[in-house]
Amino acid sequence: MQLGRKKIFVTLALIFLTVLFSFSCEAAKKVVAVMPLEVASSYNNKNVSEIMTEQLLNSISDSGIYTVVERQYLDKVFNELGLQNIATENPVEMGKMFGANFVVVGKVTMLKTEATSRKTFLDKVKRIFTDPYKTTISMDLRFVECRSGAVNLARSIIGEAGGKDETLSVHNACKDAATKFMQEIQAANPFLGRVIGVSGNDIYVDQGIDSGIHKGEVLIVAREGEVITSVDGQAIGTTQTVIGKAKVTEITADFSICRIVEGDSSSVKVNKGDIVKRSN
Repeated sequence: MQLGRKKIFVTLALIFLTVLFSFSCEAAKKVVAVMPLEVASSYNNKNVSEIMTEQLLNSISDSGIYTVVERQYLDKVFNELGLQNIATENPVEMGKMFGANFVVVGKVTMLKTEATSRKTFLDKVKRIFTDPYKTTISMDLRFVECRSGAVNLARSIIGEAGGKDETLSVHNACKDAATKFMQEIQAANPFLGRVIGVSGNDIYVDQGIDSGIHKGEVLIVAREGEVITSVDGQAIGTTQTVIGKAKVTEITADFSICRIVEGDSSSVKVNKGDIVKRSN
């Protein structure tokens, strides 16, 4: 028993140091760990959890907003130390173990792949121009903050896509679902800052490392206009006019520097107090 605990401790320590080193050059990004997804027992596709997990990792990484814990590190822990149950029952603790800010957990609730109809002549003609297989996948996913354990986002997602064979159809449907979930994450966690200074083509924004923006990200610059009121006269927002885009070039603890990439500062006329945000 003592030897087993020592093995677990040493393995986790080595993996943690490896992960930490790989993230050190991207300190401005929040780290996300995708836990192995549960799969409903109503069907026998054993690979769907693996495929869906991979697509979620790709979608979150490709967004450029977050850094993901590479699957090879997760698999090493789960396979060598038999911690699969811990990942399912205590995903937040596992996320903390890998230095993650957020974890994605969930369950695939349905997977259905069908061959498109070929009963009629019209069906056969349609198959020439459409994929011969179509897959629908549904799942319940949660985006959980590791520090507090609070569920930042919970959504039921449905992915649909076709393919030239069943395998490709499943892959494409999983990719569609992962893309939709990433869009939900972005909508629920919008970056919003204000311009606090302008110097030539550079603008200074009042958000730093903790805001989740990262170097290289392109943000929208907008200007607020008239106040929007509800039917009872309460102010509920303002109109916004997009005046340009800016690319993040430097991030500090308290503010960020962005370079205007559409036009120059004189043509875009960015002013102190303008809004900087992500696109929807």
